[in-house]
Amino acid sequence: MNKDEETIVKEFVNEIHGSLIQVDSSLNIASGYSVPYAFLYRFLDGKNPYVKKYQTDILVFETYQEKRIPRVIIECKISINTDSIIAYNAKAKKHKNIFPHIQYGFLFFSDDKKELHWNYHINNDNFDFELLLPVTNITDKQKRLFIDTIIEQVKLSREKERIIFELK
Repeated sequence: MNKDEETIVKEFVNEIHGSLIQVDSSLNIASGYSVPYAFLYRFLDGKNPYVKKYQTDILVFETYQEKRIPRVIIECKISINTDSIIAYNAKAKKHKNIFPHIQYGFLFFSDDKKELHWNYHINNDNFDFELLLPVTNITDKQKRLFIDTIIEQVKLSREKERIIFELK
């Protein structure tokens, strides 16, 4: 039986959740979390925005003073084509317009592919990193690589946040 994309992502997130928390207890990871990409205003006073959100495949966030800071968003696919790459790039750009410190990644699940197709590289403008993992039998080494990548991306996000928001 073939698993659908949503099931693969949820199972993967559940598998690595504990390991990520062990490395950095301020982080959390979720699948299917909706993140704002636009705030629309009817009036010039800037109050009561209408918030538009996209659902993300994987969100890594940090809790600070009881608020969630998005650090890393990862879009996951089990098959890709040029149109999906262009669409996900547009989604990444919209999220980065609202959260300029966020790191955005692309995770391709495939048991038979060893590299991302050329059309990903040609059409990628907004992803900061990409990973390729098998659908089945993900090894401990591959999980460790994923977690190490997330931790590195979180560090980059924190540094960008410090610079952009002029934090000390």
